[in-house]
Parts: sequence; structure tokens; C-alpha cells
Amino acid sequence: MEQIRRWAEKLAWIFFIGTVVAIFGLFILIFMDMALRTALGFSIEGAIEVSEYILIAIGFLGLGYAQLKGGHVSVDVIVFKLSPKTQKIINSLILLVLILFFVIMGYQIGQEAYTSWITKEYRSGTTLLIPTWPPKFIAFLGTYVLVVSFLVQLSRIITDLIKEAGPRAGG
Repeated sequence: MEQIRRWAEKLAWIFFIGTVVAIFGLFILIFMDMALRTALGFSIEGAIEVSEYILIAIGFLGLGYAQLKGGHVSVDVIVFKLSPKTQKIINSLILLVLILFFVIMGYQIGQEAYTSWITKEYRSGTTLLIPTWPPKFIAFLGTYVLVVSFLVQLSRIITDLIKEAGPRAGG
């Protein structure tokens, strides 16, 4: 089980690195577009569309890593006052609901990405033919890495609950 957890953490880390690369790429793209516009009076064709796609990568690729590192906002004023065991049970239930929600969401995003890929859907209103499936596929992957992160957290909580219950049951 620990090997699966390490694998999941490594996967989330790799996706986080993808987020960092996307942020850097977005910075370079916007900087170059602004510099060319200011210095030479023209901009990079499709820069706005590509930057929108990069923003999707930034938003989705880091979700799993942020979850594993406790980087998401959490309101636990009420739960904090409960016993540690009750906190773990409540957190487990919340994780189960989140897993269900994001599995469904990821499935829908995956269906959209697949349909866009099969139908060779392109973004309209631009001079460039930019396919719509890459950002959808990135969102799909990011969503499922988040689900894997939820599963890792859930397995840790369940393992802790079993360890806590073990000595009492045998004694």
C-alpha cells in the first residue's frame, strides 16, 4: 500500500512540475507578445488562445499535489472541536463524497475531450486552427490525479483508524 502511495505522490509531483512549466510558458508567451507589440507593433498570432489553454493546465495540473500537501482551503472550525477519531471519520466521509463527485466530473470531461478529438473540433473565431481537445484532456488528467490524491488521503485515514482500533480489539 505504501508503494502505491509513493507512486501517487510522485505522479502528483510530476503534474505539479507541469503546472510550474505552464506558468513559466505563459509568462514567456505574454512577455514576448507584449514586447513585440510594444517594439514592433504586432503581436503573436493566437497568443491569447494559447494562453487560455495554458491557464487550464495551470488550474488543473496542480490540483492533486495541492490536495496532498494540504494547500486547498479548508474550514474545520466545527470538526476541530471533535475527537481525533470522529475527525477522521468525518474526513473519510467528505473524501468519499469528493471522490464520487470528481470521478463523475472527470468522466464527463474525458467524454468531452474524446468527442472533440474524434470530431476534430477546432476553436472558432480564431485565424489559427487550434484543436479544443488538448485543454479538455489536460483537465481530465488533472481531475483524476486529484481523485488519486483523495484516495491516498482516504487510505491514510483508514490505516490510522485500523491501527488505533487494533490494540483495543486484541486487549
